[in-house]
Amino acid sequence: MKAIVDEHAQVSTSPLDLPGYATTTLGKLPGIELASDFIICDPDTQQAYNDFLHTECPAASPLWTVFAASGQGDFWLLGRTENQVGYYEHNDENLSLKTIKNMGISIEDWIMLADIIHQLEAKMEIADPSPKDERETVQALSSLGIDLYKLPFSYF
Repeated sequence: MKAIVDEHAQVSTSPLDLPGYATTTLGKLPGIELASDFIICDPDTQQAYNDFLHTECPAASPLWTVFAASGQGDFWLLGRTENQVGYYEHNDENLSLKTIKNMGISIEDWIMLADIIHQLEAKMEIADPSPKDERETVQALSSLGIDLYKLPFSYF
């Protein structure tokens, strides 16, 4: 995971609003796209998403902060006190605690997930994904305890 962070690291002049456990991991990555649906917010974008989150769902304020987006209205959240990642699909019903899906993964696993998806996307640029690509992706995600078919988006 450190290699992924180091590969994309840049100097941020304005820090992201992150829980302490995520500062080292994400603090050097504002505005970086790790994969298509894994774009770490820059500070202004993060503020806009968090303003929306806290206006639409005030109960989320003490529990979640937005840290990344899909670029299509969906966003990723971090637990304020626990190392957990959530996801909100903008096509779901109104934003509420019930529509924020706890993904059951840590920020470190999320970065590895993004890297696995990035590798799959690179293969998909060359050709349609094969059954072998699907098996390899399932296996890589399984090593992180992630079920490909329970992700909020599909590739196969």
